[in-house]
Amino acid sequence: MTGYLLTLFLCLITASSRVLLKKGMRDSNPLTGMTYSLLIGVLFLGIYAVPRMISQWQDLQLKGLLIFIGIGFIAPPVVRYLTYVGIDKIGASRSDPLRSVQPLFALVFSGFFLKEQVSILIWIAACMILAGAFLISRQNNSVQEKKYSKFDLLYPLLAALIAGVITNYRKYGMSFLPDPIIAAFVAAFSALIVFSTFLLITGKYKQIVLTKDSKKFFLISGGLTAFTDILDLWALQLSQVQIVAPLLGATPLFVVLLSSLFLKKEESIGLKTWLGAGLIFVAIQLILYQVTRSV
Repeated sequence: MTGYLLTLFLCLITASSRVLLKKGMRDSNPLTGMTYSLLIGVLFLGIYAVPRMISQWQDLQLKGLLIFIGIGFIAPPVVRYLTYVGIDKIGASRSDPLRSVQPLFALVFSGFFLKEQVSILIWIAACMILAGAFLISRQNNSVQEKKYSKFDLLYPLLAALIAGVITNYRKYGMSFLPDPIIAAFVAAFSALIVFSTFLLITGKYKQIVLTKDSKKFFLISGGLTAFTDILDLWALQLSQVQIVAPLLGATPLFVVLLSSLFLKKEESIGLKTWLGAGLIFVAIQLILYQVTRSV
């Protein structure tokens, strides 16, 4: 029961961080949110990871460290930035359900690289995801909401696609490192170095905009995002993956619910958004059922 409750709490915290991020970007931009997220993530994970790295340094394999350094070059800078841009462009309630299709991409790419057949259940789930995405894209903007184009829907989908590919490499890399917290810290630290270098070389650091409100929202959102990294590992220790993974698929529903309560001025949450999020949620459960059945 503890594992169930902790996982649902993790969904709530994740959803809260997305909603707070959206509120922070009202007076700022995704670049600023990304910078704060990486900084806070490295500091938060470092508190737990550095002592573990010192005590387990003999078990650290160079190959595992290089894999997660490489993941850090791509995953957090690209995936997280695309996710943040999606939230900024189309809203958390539309972006998060589309971002949650990552398991589908992970499974498809795993089957592609391992030459495994994709079952009929996965194809049904894929059709449901497409239907859910279509419904979300058909949700009309409210009068006060920022306009977006259908092209903007690609941001969370691209984030899910890249994250799905990275998932397979992350699973492979974990066989060479003794602790997932160490792996997460190495990837986060690598991402911070790469992103900071990018900001300095391109001069985009000048685009970082902080107001009193955005700073507050970004700090809280970044802290919650880093906290979810620890909660995720804790939930997996207290319960089985087969239980945790399907429950995590409920995160978009929490996002839609919180958005309807706290983002009334920024987003319009209509029936199509609810139905689209529900379809994608059910599709994710079908995918995870297929995964657990084949293990």
